[in-house]
Amino acid sequence: MPDEPTATNCSLMSPGGGLAVMAFPDTQDQTVINWLDFVSRAHKHADELGLTFWAHGQDWWRAGGYWPYDTEARSFGTGWAGSNAPHAHGEGTLTRRHSEPLWTRLDDDIQFVDLQRDSEDYRVRRQVVGLKQGSWLVLDFPVDRAGRVTQTVWTTSPTVLASEHEPGSYRLKAVGASSTLHLAIAGSDGHEARIYRGSVEPFAGWVADGGEVRPAPSIVTETSSGGWTAVLWKAGESESDCWQGLGQRDIRSPEAWSVVIRDCADAWQVSREGPVVRLRINAGEEALFDLQPADSGIRELQAAFASYNKVAAVTPTFRDFLPWRIKVTQWILALVVLQVPVLLIFAIRSLRKFSSSITAAATLGWFGLGAYLQWIYFV
Repeated sequence: MPDEPTATNCSLMSPGGGLAVMAFPDTQDQTVINWLDFVSRAHKHADELGLTFWAHGQDWWRAGGYWPYDTEARSFGTGWAGSNAPHAHGEGTLTRRHSEPLWTRLDDDIQFVDLQRDSEDYRVRRQVVGLKQGSWLVLDFPVDRAGRVTQTVWTTSPTVLASEHEPGSYRLKAVGASSTLHLAIAGSDGHEARIYRGSVEPFAGWVADGGEVRPAPSIVTETSSGGWTAVLWKAGESESDCWQGLGQRDIRSPEAWSVVIRDCADAWQVSREGPVVRLRINAGEEALFDLQPADSGIRELQAAFASYNKVAAVTPTFRDFLPWRIKVTQWILALVVLQVPVLLIFAIRSLRKFSSSITAAATLGWFGLGAYLQWIYFV
């Protein structure tokens, strides 16, 4: 299978870019998941395996945004709590870690991505499943050698109201619009989920928009090591109560699980057995979907670097000011040294009446030289 970006209609899988776009034709839903952790980490947030979800003109799941540098909580906003990436409680943002896709299937019948992140004592698998009737299922399987709980901060937009109308069942409502996100959350023994808005401890319920930090609803889930978390949602244009969410479930491992999704009058059973996903609607015929081993992305990265080098060969590079700066520094030091005997001569020859004028001229001269270097010479 080629290590190149593959697209099927509205979907895109880019292993080299660390990005997958998951969507069905003729729908208003789109899920984007990323796992990229490049070497320099310049402007990088701790967000591998995090996802965003957009539907019906609304951002339902989103990242923390671009946090202002003068904000005290910037380190939290750009850290694990600034995205819905699963992470160990107290996990640092500078740890060595590696993320990669394991299995994929992106077509008009089903959307499936299986990802894994490893870092020192921690490993987590995240599987994202999209069904063409509009439901999206996320399964997280964490294992931590230190025994820490896994935390996930599901943050929505400031213009959304979140409420829990029964245990494990939530409704997210866009303010001033009819669009609604129906949400169900379940987990293994010891699982917890709470709604926060503008919380400092724990840090949750904040986003940055246009340089301004604003409170927003967040649902924080916690799961013990070796357990699992299931998050299911469906966006719509109304607050219909017929969507019942998660039904019967049998979750044994990342490659052996079964979940029933109750969507009004229909029951969708989704299950996985190794590299095969099974889908059955009500008591109808079962559909089988073979998963594909994910590409490594090596060829895609090689092609990207080759294109970059080709463009760089015919494009002027940045101006190297170091030799100029050395030369200018030498001239400035020479002027400073020469200035001393000149001032002494004026002082010895009793020309003090000109001292004020000389001082003013010298000051203006240095200011003028600085302005010239700053806004003309080095531009």
